[in-house]
Amino acid sequence: MHDFDWSGSENLKSAEVRWPIPGRYSAATGAPATIDDPDPFIGYSGSFVLPLVLRLADSAQPARIRLTMQYSVCNEICIPAQAQLEMTLIPRSKPDMRHAELIRTHLVRTPASNGHNGLKIERAEITNEGIIAVSARSDRPMMKPEIIVETPWETIFVPAAIRMNDDRTVAAFQFRLAGRDPRSPLPPRMPEGQMRFTLVDSGWAVEHELPIPDLAADR
Repeated sequence: MHDFDWSGSENLKSAEVRWPIPGRYSAATGAPATIDDPDPFIGYSGSFVLPLVLRLADSAQPARIRLTMQYSVCNEICIPAQAQLEMTLIPRSKPDMRHAELIRTHLVRTPASNGHNGLKIERAEITNEGIIAVSARSDRPMMKPEIIVETPWETIFVPAAIRMNDDRTVAAFQFRLAGRDPRSPLPPRMPEGQMRFTLVDSGWAVEHELPIPDLAADR
């Protein structure tokens, strides 16, 4: 799980973490999971960059950014860890081009709004039995579409469509909600009554949020 505490910052109005597309890993080995893996978890492997969008209370004044971050390092088990980071932002200062390019490179790997890049989550339906059916469409043939689902109580990964049309531009997914996996290093980022779907294909991804009234209360 992750937790970001910005409370020690000065002249910071808001902070948003742009999460890259996560991977699916085997709980037994830590290696990328296969479709048939019985016990996977969702997270990141090796080095990666989390782009941040920081909004200042007064953009004409310097800002002191202080972050205390709680996170987990996982292999066969997850070990909690903490980092304390600090930097000063000076208005109109010359950017470090190497770091700017690194941020831009990873920012394009974060999910866009639904319908961007020709990908779209068209419909999601939830039955009384907790089965979720999702349909997705693409302007171009999809290679290996996958769905990541975030609810207030869990994050789950659906690694394969149950069916696709002949030209691979429409995909259907179906899966069942389960309990929250405490090993998942991704936090439950959705408020009560909301669900976020992330459609991933060929390095592109889009997000779509939908209300789930009464579902959280029933659990």
